[in-house]
Amino acid sequence: APVDGFRALKRYIDAQTPVNTPRSRIRVQFVVGTNGQLSDFQVLSSSNIALNNFAIELLQNGPAWEVTEGDAPLLVVYTVKLKG
Repeated sequence: APVDGFRALKRYIDAQTPVNTPRSRIRVQFVVGTNGQLSDFQVLSSSNIALNNFAIELLQNGPAWEVTEGDAPLLVVYTVKLKG
């Protein structure tokens, strides 16, 4: 989970998304390592393929992540919702 919670991640995504960005949902799978490092991104589904890399960049550059249950590395699936 993001260190400060999913609400903090959502606020970050909303703040970093330009106003003219089309509304989109991008479902991304990635690995959270022992140090919270995110890697091995894979887009599972997308309503706007042109924004896939932007969604991944938001996750990479946004709030830090930590493994709160189980052992790292941990496979995570998260849907980035862009509200442009």
